Amino acid sequence: GSTILQPQPPVARLPFEYTAAPDLFAANGPALPQCVRLQTATAATSCRSSPLHMDGGGGARGGAGGSATPAVVVTDRFGFVQDSARDGGKRKASLASDSAKLEALRVEKWLHMLARWPMFEKSAKLKSRLRKGIPDALRGRVWQVLGNVSRSSNSSPGLYARLLALPAAEKDVVQETIERDINRTFPGHIMFGERGTGREPLFRVLQAYARHNPTVGYCQGMGFIVGLFLSYMPEEPAFFLLKFVMQGERHGMDAIFGPGMPRVGLCVYQFQGMIQRKLPKLARHFQAEGIHPTMFCSQWFITIFTNTFPFSLVVRIWDSFLLEGWKVVFRVSLALLSLSQGALLGLRFEGMMTYLQHLPEMFLPDDVLERAFSLSLKSATLGALESEYRLEERAAV
Repeated sequence: GSTILQPQPPVARLPFEYTAAPDLFAANGPALPQCVRLQTATAATSCRSSPLHMDGGGGARGGAGGSATPAVVVTDRFGFVQDSARDGGKRKASLASDSAKLEALRVEKWLHMLARWPMFEKSAKLKSRLRKGIPDALRGRVWQVLGNVSRSSNSSPGLYARLLALPAAEKDVVQETIERDINRTFPGHIMFGERGTGREPLFRVLQAYARHNPTVGYCQGMGFIVGLFLSYMPEEPAFFLLKFVMQGERHGMDAIFGPGMPRVGLCVYQFQGMIQRKLPKLARHFQAEGIHPTMFCSQWFITIFTNTFPFSLVVRIWDSFLLEGWKVVFRVSLALLSLSQGALLGLRFEGMMTYLQHLPEMFLPDDVLERAFSLSLKSATLGALESEYRLEERAAV
């Protein structure tokens, strides 16, 4: 409301204390994000990115005095430009795809389920189908249903437009930070590259959420999540889906990006405890070599894998994360280490860090998820680890 968004000087904050690298976009090593809390009203402004000007023949204009020959751009099925130096080859989606016949059958099953949603929304069948993956043609629609987007939008009509229409402050640190980071968010994706049409919607959704929740404001990492959503839906549904994962009890990502980033510390603690329980030999090897999970897993938790992992795996993780919440993130994280354990046990510190840096490219999505969902992970275990963490927190005060 207007009471929360009274003009005040913006507050820029340095985040979580685990790492010396304050930039999620750092080229080397694990990094945690820079965050800017919004305590000011800001205006809807176009993102200052290079616009795509089309000439009469449909080509992109080059320099002054003529149009360039239209370039042929080849993308994978998720929209990432192939053989592009901009993404360094890090986002190669799996070339394997379902046959057209099988995909059509899966779409038919999902359409049947969507038409009878109240019967399925709390069923084991829904969880099972989500774990197998939503057909690409229906993924955006299903994500919106899982995120109660229609209900949230109908209960707050015009909210998104009102947030974008708020008056500007003289100096808007949040806007400047978002604009800077957009240039580095999925640069290899056709929507978000230098002339991508998704950059302005990405900017608007991030700005609208910063105004909606000034305590959280904007934090590096949020752009990857919103970019993921925008690749499957328009910007207003993407805003309400962001609101769902940020503020909903099942996901609570406000605590990932909010002041102090409290959930990041909790997630790392829980993950370390699970490594000790599920992969004790690897846990001992990490300890002997001086490797702490914060050195490689913080970005996994902050962006739910969207920052560095192939989209072919990311979208499958999010299919289940939207329904099941954080257990999916821990299952996938443990699966990655379980699949890598043999190799890691034969490496010393530097070799392990290099291996972990390239881990996102090493396994097929089906292999990761098959291992993840075969792991036994009890809510009681996560709860016990959270209780331990809270006790240590209080003792440290």
